[in-house]
Amino acid sequence: MKPPSVARNLMRGALLRIASDISGGTPLENIKTRVTITKLNMPNAVKELMEDGGVPQLWAGTPSRTIEGALIGAMFLVTSAFTKKQALALGASKTTASLAAGVAGGVAQAIVMTPAGLIFTSLNANRSRPGYENDNFLSVTNRIVREKGITGLFAGGQAMGMRQATNWASRAGFTEIARTGLGMSKFGMLGEIGSGVIGGLGSCWNTPIETVRVVMHKDVSAGIPAKSYGGYAQSIYEDGGVPALFRGVTPRGIQAIWQTVFLVVVPNMLGI
Repeated sequence: MKPPSVARNLMRGALLRIASDISGGTPLENIKTRVTITKLNMPNAVKELMEDGGVPQLWAGTPSRTIEGALIGAMFLVTSAFTKKQALALGASKTTASLAAGVAGGVAQAIVMTPAGLIFTSLNANRSRPGYENDNFLSVTNRIVREKGITGLFAGGQAMGMRQATNWASRAGFTEIARTGLGMSKFGMLGEIGSGVIGGLGSCWNTPIETVRVVMHKDVSAGIPAKSYGGYAQSIYEDGGVPALFRGVTPRGIQAIWQTVFLVVVPNMLGI
């Protein structure tokens, strides 16, 4: 007897997200965060990370990210699959249904990703600071709760919610446009993966939202009072213009493709 569809999608989502992180998503997240907070380019960010602890340092944070990945992967697939099914039942086009599914799945993820992203950014930003060398997931969590209370873990929630909703709406929407509008699905697996590449790259327009989120989380993790979203965007722009808002777009683009293939393309091929 098969488990109910919700239970199956919970398991599928968790496993797909964990697989995407372990196979490349976690190193790309570490590189992206390092580029964003240090202004290094991607090769130098990789070099700096490896100088801290060799190749394993690229996978720093894997235990906590695996727990996070299981939760957000499960939440995303269940929520997006349900939303897509309901939208299609109401007569929406496949592209519109995919957009709606992406928004719903992304917002659901943000509930877990806001505190997880804050902790992950803190581990990256404070790694070389005296007194923070032995930080781990639990010690960072305890410090934030002690200083800011439980609500401190959700600093930057607005930026995270915006990022996740626009991320996955774009990834799912552009992927579906490529599949059906450009007819790439007729080319089998390669066409499906190619659609995911387009979807992943197409989602990078919202990189400024992620840049603001990382800088905000860096401040919070260092005990600096957070500014408003607009305040951060303005200060980043004044510091380096438009390019500064797109800092880290290269590793982010690769990461977006990676996650889109696992969490949009594979479910499409499974008929979810």
